Amino acid sequence: MWRILFPQLLSFLEDRNPDLKELLDKTKNGPAEELVTLFASKEFEAVTEAYVAANDNPNFRFWWGYMQMVHILLLFTRAQRDGIWDLHLCAFQRMLPYFMRYNDVNYARWGTIYLNEMHQLPQPVKKEFEDGNFVVKRSLHCFN
Repeated sequence: MWRILFPQLLSFLEDRNPDLKELLDKTKNGPAEELVTLFASKEFEAVTEAYVAANDNPNFRFWWGYMQMVHILLLFTRAQRDGIWDLHLCAFQRMLPYFMRYNDVNYARWGTIYLNEMHQLPQPVKKEFEDGNFVVKRSLHCFN
Protein backbone atom coordinates (compact mmCIF):
# COMPACT_ATOMS: atom_id res chain seq x y z
CA MET A 1 0.00 0.00 0.00
CA TRP A 2 2.80 2.41 0.80
CA ARG A 3 4.21 1.89 -2.70
CA ILE A 4 0.97 3.30 -4.06
CA LEU A 5 0.32 6.04 -1.50
CA PHE A 6 3.81 7.38 -0.87
CA PRO A 7 4.30 8.93 -4.36
CA GLN A 8 0.90 10.61 -4.02
CA LEU A 9 1.87 11.90 -0.58
CA LEU A 10 5.14 13.26 -2.00
CA SER A 11 3.34 15.15 -4.79
CA PHE A 12 0.91 16.53 -2.19
CA LEU A 13 3.91 17.54 -0.07
CA GLU A 14 5.48 19.31 -3.03
CA ASP A 15 2.29 21.34 -3.55
CA ARG A 16 1.73 22.15 0.13
CA ASN A 17 5.25 22.63 1.48
CA PRO A 18 7.99 22.89 -1.18
CA ASP A 19 10.65 23.66 1.45
CA LEU A 20 9.91 20.42 3.29
CA LYS A 21 9.97 18.51 -0.01
CA GLU A 22 13.38 20.01 -0.81
CA LEU A 23 14.64 19.03 2.65
CA LEU A 24 13.32 15.51 2.09
CA ASP A 25 15.14 15.29 -1.25
CA LYS A 26 18.40 16.34 0.44
CA THR A 27 17.91 13.96 3.36
CA LYS A 28 16.83 10.81 1.52
CA ASN A 29 20.40 9.86 0.54
CA GLY A 30 21.84 10.70 3.95
CA PRO A 31 21.85 8.80 7.23
CA ALA A 32 18.63 6.99 8.15
CA GLU A 33 18.42 8.84 11.48
CA GLU A 34 17.96 12.17 9.70
CA LEU A 35 15.17 10.73 7.56
CA VAL A 36 13.42 9.27 10.60
CA THR A 37 13.71 12.63 12.37
CA LEU A 38 12.21 14.38 9.35
CA PHE A 39 9.28 11.93 9.15
CA ALA A 40 8.66 12.38 12.89
CA SER A 41 8.66 16.19 12.65
CA LYS A 42 5.55 18.26 13.31
CA GLU A 43 5.71 19.73 9.80
CA PHE A 44 5.62 16.33 8.10
CA GLU A 45 2.89 15.16 10.45
CA ALA A 46 0.80 18.24 9.59
CA VAL A 47 1.21 17.60 5.86
CA THR A 48 0.23 13.94 6.32
CA GLU A 49 -2.88 14.92 8.29
CA ALA A 50 -3.80 17.46 5.60
CA TYR A 51 -3.32 14.76 2.93
CA VAL A 52 -5.68 12.40 4.74
CA ALA A 53 -8.23 15.16 5.35
CA ALA A 54 -8.13 16.26 1.70
CA ASN A 55 -8.89 12.77 0.42
CA ASP A 56 -12.58 11.98 0.92
CA ASN A 57 -12.64 8.70 -1.01
CA PRO A 58 -14.19 5.99 1.24
CA ASN A 59 -11.87 3.36 -0.20
CA PHE A 60 -8.86 5.51 0.67
CA ARG A 61 -10.13 6.05 4.22
CA PHE A 62 -10.67 2.32 4.69
CA TRP A 63 -7.16 1.39 3.57
CA TRP A 64 -5.57 4.28 5.49
CA GLY A 65 -7.28 3.07 8.67
CA TYR A 66 -6.13 -0.46 7.94
CA MET A 67 -2.53 0.70 7.49
CA GLN A 68 -2.70 2.56 10.79
CA MET A 69 -3.87 -0.59 12.59
CA VAL A 70 -1.14 -2.68 10.97
CA HIS A 71 1.44 -0.07 11.95
CA ILE A 72 0.34 -0.28 15.59
CA LEU A 73 0.50 -4.07 15.43
CA LEU A 74 4.03 -3.94 14.00
CA LEU A 75 5.11 -1.53 16.74
CA PHE A 76 3.70 -3.86 19.39
CA THR A 77 5.39 -6.88 17.80
CA ARG A 78 8.72 -5.06 17.68
CA ALA A 79 8.37 -4.09 21.34
CA GLN A 80 7.78 -7.72 22.26
CA ARG A 81 10.62 -9.08 20.16
CA ASP A 82 13.21 -6.48 21.14
CA GLY A 83 12.11 -5.97 24.74
CA ILE A 84 11.38 -2.23 24.43
CA TRP A 85 9.14 -1.43 27.39
CA ASP A 86 8.18 2.15 26.46
CA LEU A 87 7.24 1.05 22.94
CA HIS A 88 5.17 -1.79 24.41
CA LEU A 89 3.17 0.65 26.53
CA CYS A 90 2.81 3.18 23.72
CA ALA A 91 1.62 0.58 21.20
CA PHE A 92 -0.79 -0.96 23.70
CA GLN A 93 -2.22 2.47 24.48
CA ARG A 94 -2.72 3.10 20.76
CA MET A 95 -4.60 -0.23 20.52
CA LEU A 96 -7.18 0.68 23.18
CA PRO A 97 -9.48 2.78 20.95
CA TYR A 98 -9.68 -0.11 18.49
CA PHE A 99 -10.68 -2.50 21.27
CA MET A 100 -13.52 -0.16 22.16
CA ARG A 101 -14.46 0.56 18.57
CA TYR A 102 -14.74 -3.11 17.67
CA ASN A 103 -16.60 -3.98 20.88
CA ASP A 104 -13.97 -6.21 22.43
CA VAL A 105 -15.28 -5.72 25.95
CA ASN A 106 -12.65 -7.66 27.90
CA TYR A 107 -9.66 -5.97 26.23
CA ALA A 108 -11.33 -2.56 26.43
CA ARG A 109 -12.17 -2.97 30.11
CA TRP A 110 -9.00 -4.64 31.35
CA GLY A 111 -6.64 -2.93 28.92
CA THR A 112 -7.09 0.43 30.59
CA ILE A 113 -6.55 -1.14 34.01
CA TYR A 114 -3.43 -2.96 32.77
CA LEU A 115 -2.00 0.23 31.32
CA ASN A 116 -2.68 2.17 34.53
CA GLU A 117 -1.04 -0.51 36.66
CA MET A 118 2.01 -0.68 34.38
CA HIS A 119 2.52 3.06 34.79
CA GLN A 120 2.48 2.60 38.60
CA LEU A 121 4.99 -0.25 38.88
CA PRO A 122 7.49 -0.20 41.74
CA GLN A 123 10.78 1.34 40.64
CA PRO A 124 12.88 -1.89 40.73
CA VAL A 125 10.32 -3.74 38.59
CA LYS A 126 10.02 -0.81 36.20
CA LYS A 127 13.81 -0.69 35.83
CA GLU A 128 13.92 -4.41 34.99
CA PHE A 129 11.15 -4.02 32.43
CA GLU A 130 12.93 -1.05 30.86
CA ASP A 131 16.02 -3.25 30.58
CA GLY A 132 13.96 -5.65 28.46
CA ASN A 133 13.23 -8.24 31.12
CA PHE A 134 9.49 -8.39 30.45
CA VAL A 135 9.86 -10.82 27.53
CA VAL A 136 10.89 -14.46 27.50
CA LYS A 137 14.14 -15.07 25.68
CA ARG A 138 14.78 -18.65 24.67
CA SER A 139 18.19 -17.96 23.14
CA LEU A 140 20.92 -15.36 23.24
CA HIS A 141 20.10 -14.11 19.74
CA CYS A 142 18.26 -10.84 19.16
CA PHE A 143 15.11 -12.46 17.77
CA ASN A 144 13.38 -15.19 19.79
